[in-house]
Amino acid sequence: MGRHTTGERYDDLLIDRDEVLRVVQGAGSADDVAEPEAAAMLVGVDPRNLWRLARAELIAWSPRYRPRDPRSVRAFTRASVEAFAAEYATLKEVATSAGLAPHQAMRLLREAGIGDAANYDQVRTKLYRRCDLAACPLAADAA
Repeated sequence: MGRHTTGERYDDLLIDRDEVLRVVQGAGSADDVAEPEAAAMLVGVDPRNLWRLARAELIAWSPRYRPRDPRSVRAFTRASVEAFAAEYATLKEVATSAGLAPHQAMRLLREAGIGDAANYDQVRTKLYRRCDLAACPLAADAA
């Protein structure tokens, strides 16, 4: 922070945006995962749907995140994101590992009797349990 001109008036203060954001948002911790990092860890999950996964309690908000505070950065606990990645596979991940288009992979999974692990209307992502995928030769690589 600094002063512009005499600094006697409030309008004369110069503020570094990054410095203020660090103070307001907090530095976070190694146990926190910000939205971009969580999206990178979860193959096939649209970053805009991460909050839906948190509301469905499939991943957990960081205790440092304040949902009603517009200034804070959305953060998730690293343990919950890693547990989610170990438990669930997305349709995109399954299709990519099988070398198929998503609609083909979805049809083959349906024919094999493998259903969605979560309500699509709630999470807006096609999720399958990895333990269910182990029995299907199509998705063996994703499991």
